Amino acid sequence: QNLKQDRSELTMERDSAVAAPRLKSEFLSRMGDEITTPMKSVVSMLRLLSEYPFDPEPKQLLNIAKRSTRTLVDNLNNILDFSKLDAEMLKLKSNQFSVRELVDDLSSELSHFANEKELSLQASSDPEVPATIRADLYRVKQILRNLLGNAIRFTKSGEVSLYADTTTKSGKQLLRFTISDTGIGIPPEAQKELFDSLQQTTKLSNSSFAGRLR
Repeated sequence: QNLKQDRSELTMERDSAVAAPRLKSEFLSRMGDEITTPMKSVVSMLRLLSEYPFDPEPKQLLNIAKRSTRTLVDNLNNILDFSKLDAEMLKLKSNQFSVRELVDDLSSELSHFANEKELSLQASSDPEVPATIRADLYRVKQILRNLLGNAIRFTKSGEVSLYADTTTKSGKQLLRFTISDTGIGIPPEAQKELFDSLQQTTKLSNSSFAGRLR
């Protein structure tokens, strides 16, 4: 009888331990609007402030604040999306959009980060790319923005490029995005753990940045 009771208690503790992260993720996902709405308000207020005729120095400080808040909002959205994935609450949406416009928008959005590091940011599309496609525009843009942002972050000099073209696999035509840079790259030993959860064993560094591959 004691053995059965112990087994029952262990089972309950195991189930509780398994459910806890999922419940936390679900709670965080449902809190998304409460977390991001204040930050979006700050971004809007900074945008309005930037329309005033400030002197060059405060104008520059304001621009830095604007870029920093946009980056913070993007980071918060990424965290919330991971929580939604864990809680099985993330849903993809189908939109029709222009690939060329997407590439141009990303180039315009991230060009100031590249310019600050005196990097060349190149973005182009193959002529064979369809005029429009149907996919989740927000998610595609989110992924490409993160990859381009990391490429700029880890590149000390040279260039970062984004190229869109098509490829064929198993008889199906697929859209392909290629991002390349002249940065330090990822060591072969780190590539094996690239998609392992929360790996922090491999250091990436250059003279302007030191961090850990996640």
